[in-house]
Amino acid sequence: RETLVELYASTVDRLISELGVDIIFVETQHMDMKIARNVLARIKQKENVRLISNKNYSYSDICSVLKKLDLFVGMRTHSLILSSAMGTVPVGIVTYPKNRGYMRTIGLQDNLIEFKNLTVDNFSDLIIKAFQSRHELKNRMIPELVREKAKARDAALQLMPFLRGYSS
Repeated sequence: RETLVELYASTVDRLISELGVDIIFVETQHMDMKIARNVLARIKQKENVRLISNKNYSYSDICSVLKKLDLFVGMRTHSLILSSAMGTVPVGIVTYPKNRGYMRTIGLQDNLIEFKNLTVDNFSDLIIKAFQSRHELKNRMIPELVREKAKARDAALQLMPFLRGYSS
């Protein structure tokens, strides 16, 4: 755990220095708050970092923030889905096979790092590369998202007649 906390904090400090960006931690799982606070405590450039959580902000508030980000980095599948649905290019850590499957579905499998390959250099390099090509990546991602959203909508429409309380 300490190694992971230090890796995240060092990566954030490197990104702030090399890219001149501010970082927002977006926590959507209450159980992640403890590790997030540990990471925040280790970051040297604290003035460039903020934390938002669904403990204090609604789903729509968080989506509004995600929509305005230049890039999103996450390890939970729902965070990768949510950020990309808001039109923000995600970078992910393969903590679950479904992360790989989702990122492949939206054409961004190269924006993933395997947990076993996670080092400050590897992680920072991946994020910097994605940040520098975020406009191109977004243009590639959006048509895939449109197709996936249409498939989800069609599936929901097919199920509606079988749901209680359905009315057309």
